[in-house]
Amino acid sequence: MIDPAIRAILRDRRIAVVDIGARAIPGHDPCYRALVEAGLADLIAFDADAQACADLEACYPGARIVAAAVGDGGEHRLHRTEMASKSSLFPPNPAVAALYQTFEQGMHVEACETVRTVRLDDMLAGPPDLVTMDIQGGEAMAIAGGTRSFAGALMVETEVEFVEQYRGQPLFGDIDCALRALGLVFHRFTGYATRAMRPVLIGDDPTRGVNQWLWADAVYYADPLHWDALPPPRLRALAALMHHAHQSWDVAYAALAAADRQDGDDSAAHYLAALHGQPEHAGAGKALETVS
Repeated sequence: MIDPAIRAILRDRRIAVVDIGARAIPGHDPCYRALVEAGLADLIAFDADAQACADLEACYPGARIVAAAVGDGGEHRLHRTEMASKSSLFPPNPAVAALYQTFEQGMHVEACETVRTVRLDDMLAGPPDLVTMDIQGGEAMAIAGGTRSFAGALMVETEVEFVEQYRGQPLFGDIDCALRALGLVFHRFTGYATRAMRPVLIGDDPTRGVNQWLWADAVYYADPLHWDALPPPRLRALAALMHHAHQSWDVAYAALAAADRQDGDDSAAHYLAALHGQPEHAGAGKALETVS
């Protein structure tokens, strides 16, 4: 369900969403789904798996679905695994997978094929507002082929891994450096996955871990020190994304205030008033009083 504040922030602007490694998974809706279904966002989705693309076409009528692997534009070996969502341009790392409960499930390679990846910069006409990415180790390769697109993005949400699930894959530190080099700053992790190291089993749940993080989704956004280079409509799109996807009301307010400084509008004040008027945002409205 779309918060009325989102429509007020966006006015008539639509959010441009790019999903790399997109999948329609029941019960696991991406942060943009409600925006697309409400007609507030346009989706371009990429996946190398034909069935995933067919599912996406059924889930998002009117979206642009591209059956391709996003990368650096070169030819690479695609390792198609038993569980399609674990297919990767990098080979699975059985030595690491064997360390943790259930980590190897679905990672058996059933077929390999050479594919030519597509560069994101060659596929987009302009900068996206939101990029989501989950491509099993290929994130750095996608960034390398889309430096203009990622540098122009308002928000990036990407899976990052802390152990080498795939041999030779870049890890969180590599992705963090690559995105920061393009002018994006870290915002938060939206969740993380753990598994217990074998032979320990926690209760009767083999997916339950102790403390070891294996992977997570990390969120980045356009550096607020450079918001003066963004036009007001894009700053308001950033505010809408922060409000809708992450309930980061402080950042949303700051983005609206930056837009208002450019065009003399009063959208930040209206946003603050809307927060005060909605019970579910009462805490946010009270906190933001100190800076209004």
